[in-house]
Amino acid sequence: MWSIVGELRLYTQLRMWWLTNPENSSRANANMVLVTGVPEKLVKDEGRLADIFDVLPGGVRQVIVSRESKELAAAVKKRDGLAARLEKMLTAYALKCTKLSDRAAAKGTHYVAPGHPRLRAGVWGKRVDAFEYLASEIAMCNHFIAQCAKTRHEFKPQSAALVLFNQQIAAHLAAQAVIDYKPLSMGRVSTNVDPQD
Repeated sequence: MWSIVGELRLYTQLRMWWLTNPENSSRANANMVLVTGVPEKLVKDEGRLADIFDVLPGGVRQVIVSRESKELAAAVKKRDGLAARLEKMLTAYALKCTKLSDRAAAKGTHYVAPGHPRLRAGVWGKRVDAFEYLASEIAMCNHFIAQCAKTRHEFKPQSAALVLFNQQIAAHLAAQAVIDYKPLSMGRVSTNVDPQD
């Protein structure tokens, strides 16, 4: 029994140290909560959602409602795949150039850089420079993603929201408060949520 009490004391001390540590408390996720099960009327009105939490110490800095966009997710996935492919090709090209340069130096001859790899643009397209083609495809994906970011309020809202508070204590109070009287409505609140998630 005493070992359990001792472990709980140690856990409480470590948790308190971590929560009050300036390295942790200055990060955005220390002041952020994820609220799930948000009713539709509140999801559509971010200001009203902010007013619910604004009574907590320090108030609310920002409310971000999760939105559904399959096209945006597909564009990000495509861009990441193209970037990985381009990085792999550039690495292979750099290794090939280094190997040829070392051989030329060993033989005492002049080094000539090999040509860039080529690939087909599309299924039946003509062969083009792989680096230029992949870079242009990545740029097109980035442009589409930027356009989606500008029109994000047109996407269908989901029943989850991130609330960023001005003070860390407000985030922990929000996690422990009963936010809505309806069952399963705004029931789960998670603290220390990373904004990238």
